Amino acid sequence: MWGEPMLYPQLNDVLAATAPLPAWTSTNLNFSENRVRQMSKWKHFNVICAIDTLDKDAYADYRVGGDYDKVLHNLGILSAGDCRTYLQFLVDEDEHDDAPYIEFAKRYNISPHDIIIKLSGKILLLNRQANLHLVCVTLPLMVCTLIVMEIFSLVVTM
Repeated sequence: MWGEPMLYPQLNDVLAATAPLPAWTSTNLNFSENRVRQMSKWKHFNVICAIDTLDKDAYADYRVGGDYDKVLHNLGILSAGDCRTYLQFLVDEDEHDDAPYIEFAKRYNISPHDIIIKLSGKILLLNRQANLHLVCVTLPLMVCTLIVMEIFSLVVTM
């Protein structure tokens, strides 16, 4: 299935049916505040938020038609809720510096270990419990995402 999973009209029903098992999704947070409030109440829900960039002007290049201010507003609601929030950024290898992403995460009370950095076709992830770096270089993005989620699931439930 492709597209924005948060637009699925029966999302709350699905989350209610899956509790207390861990549920995962990835989203760009470009949707209604009401939907974000619904998402934020589920303790078993793990949400990877594709923020993509720290630069509001560059955001338009990543998400055509996206509203960066809405994304940040929704991120604030989500990160204050009961669900677990992860941040995902697209970063050029030449410009990679963890510090600005860590500072951004702290503003939203998100652990620096819950940041996913995609570097020019690679995914770097520091898992806080396993101190595990995962780098996917040649696998398709969907396979890498599934591997990341499986590792999170295994580590979080241990």
